[in-house]
Amino acid sequence: MPFTLHGDMFFVYKYPHFFSHGEWDIYGMGEEVPYYPPGSVLFFAFLQLIYSIIFTPFEEFFHTVIYTTTDSMDMDNLFFSLFLMKLPYLIFDIFLVKTFWRMCADEKSRSKFIVFWALNPIVIYGTYMVGHLDITPTFFVVLACYLSLDKKKSHWACLALAGGALFKVFPILFLPMVICISSRNLRDAFRLLLYGTLPILFLYSIFYLISGKEVFNIYRVLSYQDFQVSLNYFNILLRLCQAAVYALVCYYILLLRFRLENLNYVTISQCFLAVFFAIYWGHLISSTHRYVWFIPFLIFFVQQHQKWRKAFYLLLLIIVLAGLRSRGSCFGIFGPLNPEFFFSLPSIKDVTWYLIGPQFDLIIESLYKILTGIMTILLLKNLYLKTLTHEK
Repeated sequence: MPFTLHGDMFFVYKYPHFFSHGEWDIYGMGEEVPYYPPGSVLFFAFLQLIYSIIFTPFEEFFHTVIYTTTDSMDMDNLFFSLFLMKLPYLIFDIFLVKTFWRMCADEKSRSKFIVFWALNPIVIYGTYMVGHLDITPTFFVVLACYLSLDKKKSHWACLALAGGALFKVFPILFLPMVICISSRNLRDAFRLLLYGTLPILFLYSIFYLISGKEVFNIYRVLSYQDFQVSLNYFNILLRLCQAAVYALVCYYILLLRFRLENLNYVTISQCFLAVFFAIYWGHLISSTHRYVWFIPFLIFFVQQHQKWRKAFYLLLLIIVLAGLRSRGSCFGIFGPLNPEFFFSLPSIKDVTWYLIGPQFDLIIESLYKILTGIMTILLLKNLYLKTLTHEK
């Protein structure tokens, strides 16, 4: 945590820093748009206020980073400040692990989950080296998964998704699925829908009063990066496949409920995982930190299905190779220790482009989509086959 640095981490804290110093119209400040919803702005602004009171050097460090051209690698209190910036991720990480412990059937399963999670390169790199906030919304999705099976706490599951969506957008995509799992009737489904949407509407309304329609610029950026739908036949086919996977998952959940069969964490975790795979077919594979989203669900599944281990390791390798492209994202991430040395080392992209050429990126992306496509089909087959076998 203290000895690695990627510039994206400063972007997570940049606009909350402005907000904590009275510049409330952060979504209307200029051409550069904050990539994060209002919940993350308020959380990191509050965190910086706490740090500024308790740890004065942090306030001085970050203020200098934002308002000067000073090289952050040469600043005082660098290691200490980097540790503080990543500390919230460690706290959410602990909460996530404790939640999955409750979903595990026995002590052996818990131990396996810990080993797979603690040694996972995607989590280590994306969260504690790069410093992205993705572990936070991931925790809220895991919490929603855990609470969705408890009818008395189903509203908390929807609130958890709303909380996650206020850090990053993707958790709200699971709201219809959680409603299918938790609702007892249409009236109950509408009630849960309100729990999952009203907190988001309320907070966005406040920022809309401050910044106007600029608060929605984040969705313009996201739609360009990840969810762009054009007349391109490949894009149309991709969206149809994603929608089909989501529909099959929801239909399976409703099928079990109508037959009065009990859902369990093993089953619904596979549902979450299948939807995650479908979502990622439209993402940039080089954004390694985003794959933290589904890693806990994948680990939970693999530890119970040992035959999936090789596919699991292969998928991790593909994601790592796709992400370590630039020197700043590869060995340069150790820049705080020795910038000149680590930035002089070649990146994965430097090596692969020298050996294979630019076709390497296309190969890696194709491998990822093929592998996750096969895994999604097998997940759905496993779910439906289990139901058909049970019927017989």
